[in-house]
Amino acid sequence: MANATPTTATRSSPSSNARRRSSVDASGAAGCEPAAGFCGEGYTDAGEPDFVSAAEQPLSTLSADADTASYANLRRLVRSGAGLGTIDPGAVRIEEMLNYFDYDYAAPAEGEDFALTARAGACPWNAESELVVLGLTVGQAATEAPPTSLVLLVDVSGSMGDAEKLPLLKESMVRIVKGLRAEDRVSIVTYSGVEEVVLKGASGDDAEAILGAINGLEAAGSTNGEAGLSMAYRVAEETHIEGGVNRIVMASDGDLNVGISSEEELNAFVSEKRGQGTYLSVLGFGSGNYQDAKMETLADHGDGSYHYIDSADEAARVYERFLAAGAVPVADDVKLQVEFDPRMVESYRLIGYANRTMADEDFRNDGADAGELCAGAELTVAYEVVLTDEGRRREGDEPWLTCAVRYQPAGERAGEAPAEQRFAVGRESWSAEPGDDWSLAAAVIEFGMLVRGSEFVGTATADGAAALAENSASALDATDRTARRELVDLIRQASRNAAAFDGVVAAS
Repeated sequence: MANATPTTATRSSPSSNARRRSSVDASGAAGCEPAAGFCGEGYTDAGEPDFVSAAEQPLSTLSADADTASYANLRRLVRSGAGLGTIDPGAVRIEEMLNYFDYDYAAPAEGEDFALTARAGACPWNAESELVVLGLTVGQAATEAPPTSLVLLVDVSGSMGDAEKLPLLKESMVRIVKGLRAEDRVSIVTYSGVEEVVLKGASGDDAEAILGAINGLEAAGSTNGEAGLSMAYRVAEETHIEGGVNRIVMASDGDLNVGISSEEELNAFVSEKRGQGTYLSVLGFGSGNYQDAKMETLADHGDGSYHYIDSADEAARVYERFLAAGAVPVADDVKLQVEFDPRMVESYRLIGYANRTMADEDFRNDGADAGELCAGAELTVAYEVVLTDEGRRREGDEPWLTCAVRYQPAGERAGEAPAEQRFAVGRESWSAEPGDDWSLAAAVIEFGMLVRGSEFVGTATADGAAALAENSASALDATDRTARRELVDLIRQASRNAAAFDGVVAAS
C-alpha cells in the first residue's frame, strides 16, 4: 500500500507539548530516561490533517489501512515509563490505534463485499463539532480458505539478541505455525551479514521440521535487509501456490545497516516487487533501536499489513486476525472517498490517516496503489465535523456525506473488474448516546491526541478518555471487555508517567 500524496492541509507548527517532546528525540538527549524504550528509535511524523472547508474541498480521499503497530508499540512505550508529552508524535498513528480494536459493526448484505456502520454524536473535546465514526466491514470469503504459502523472513542480526527480540520472535512463530494445515507451505529465510534458506516449502503439518528450524535460530552479525528481502521474494516465487494466498512475513527490529536502508530506497525496492502475487506483512520487535519508520514503509509498499509484537499473546492475536489461513485477501487497492455536502457540513477534519490521503482523481485511477483488506476485516475512519444550520436540523433525509469504496476484487475473484459501493450518512446516524463502539473510538482518539500533543486536543483530558473507554466496555462480556479495559489502564498509566516526568524536570 503506497503512501499517496496528501491533498488535505496539515499543520506542522509545534504545540507546547510537541516542543517539550523535542528533548526526548531519537538522539537520546536529556530527558529520555522516563521513556527508556524510545531512545535511539526511528519515527517519522506525517502531521495531522487540518480542518477543510466542505464548500472548497468536498472530497476526502484515502487508502485503506489495516495496520495495528502503533497501538501495540505505544503500549510497550507506556509500560516502559513513557507518558503523555514524552513520546515522539511519529509513534502515534491514530488510525492504527483505532483499527487495533474489535467493533460490533454490521456485516455486509448477501452479495456485497462491504458494509458501513455510521455513528455520530457530540464531539467530546470540541463543543463546536460532531464526531462521525465510520466502520467498514469486509465480508467473509465465499468458499473455504485456499492453501497458504508462508515465507518467514527472520532478522537474526546481532541487534536481535535481546530477550524481547529473537527469543520472543521464536516463541511467536511457534504460535503462528501451530495454526497451519497440511495443505499450507512454510519456508524460513534468515538474514544478518549473510542470508540463508533454512527451510523451503515444508508442509504446514510438519511440526518437527518447522519447529526445529525456528528453535535453531541464533542472533549474530550485521543486518542486510535488502539481501534478505531479495531471497525471500525468490523463495516465495519458487513456492508460489497458484490460486492460494502467498505471503512473506518479515520479522525484525528494522535496524537495517547493510545494503539499502533509507525509507526512500526501501519504498522503491519493495514497490518494484509489488504486483507479483505475494503480500509482504511486517512484524516489529524490540526497543532501544527500533526503526518504526522503515518497518511501516516496507509493509505499506509491499501490499501487506504492519504489526508490533510485544508479547507472544499479541503474536497469536495478529496471526489469527491477519495471517491465518482464514485471512484471505478479498479486496486489493481499497480506496475510500467521502463527499461532504456543503449545505450540511461547513468544515471537516480527517482524524489520523495523514500519510494515507490520496489525490481525489486517484480514486478511480485503478493504477494507483492502495490498501489491501482480508475477509472479515474491519476499518474505522473518523471525522470531526462542523455542521451548518441546515445540517443541525433534526428533520429531513438529506445525507451529510456519502462514503464510496472502490477496490479490486482479490483471491478467488482476482481479475474481475474494479468494484464500487456507496453509502449515505446523515442525521439518522446521530444520537445523544451513540453507543459503545463510538465511545471506544472517541476514547482512542482523545488518548492519541493527548499523547502526541495535538493542536486539536481541545478540552480532552486523560480522565475523560479513560471514562469513555471504561463506558465502552461496561456492556460487554469478559472476553470482549479485556482489550478495552487494558486501554483504560494504559491511559491512566500514561498520565501517571507524565506526572512523574514533570516532577523529575521540576526537580532538576
